[in-house]
Amino acid sequence: MSKVSIFDNIAKQSAIEVQKILASANEDAKKTALNILEDAKLNSEKLVEEAIKDCNMSVEQKSNEYKLIEKQYINKVQSEILESLAIESLKKLEELKDEKLCDFVAKLILQENVKGNETIKVSKKDYSLFQKALCSNKNNECDLLNKKLKDIKYQFNLSDDFMNIESGFVLIGENFDLSFEFKSLIEKVMEVTEKEISEYLFD
Repeated sequence: MSKVSIFDNIAKQSAIEVQKILASANEDAKKTALNILEDAKLNSEKLVEEAIKDCNMSVEQKSNEYKLIEKQYINKVQSEILESLAIESLKKLEELKDEKLCDFVAKLILQENVKGNETIKVSKKDYSLFQKALCSNKNNECDLLNKKLKDIKYQFNLSDDFMNIESGFVLIGENFDLSFEFKSLIEKVMEVTEKEISEYLFD
């Protein structure tokens, strides 16, 4: 009977130890599983954060690219419109004739400090146009222009020695010349007023 009791005790004790071992192993397994899940969760969150970050960077990069393209396009359109405006303005000046051309020449001259005895030179193609607008006769005295200027000091004459210019005129003086080429006038006006024109047209 005592031998049986001893074996029973040993068996019971062994069973208890096995249960402890199994419980410990099970706990370790749970901890390991939890650690794996936690690592997986952290890695997953990190991957998601990196993906979102990459996505945001991509969106921002694309947004900046689109903004740059938009700005370049707007600048191109503005440049084309301003260029078109300059061409149209030059065309209007070159279409001036008779009294309107005389008025315009007088307006330009009055803005400058001149003696009044300078010679006016134009291109060969514009000679008859200016002669008709500034002179009442064929002796090339610019009496119509001088009358517009309303001062006896103005005694301009139109030269038949032509200038190599596209359009407009040049005042030839004793000490210096003044150029009133229409293309140059438009360029100067556009240069000074380009910002104002752009704000008026595009803002």
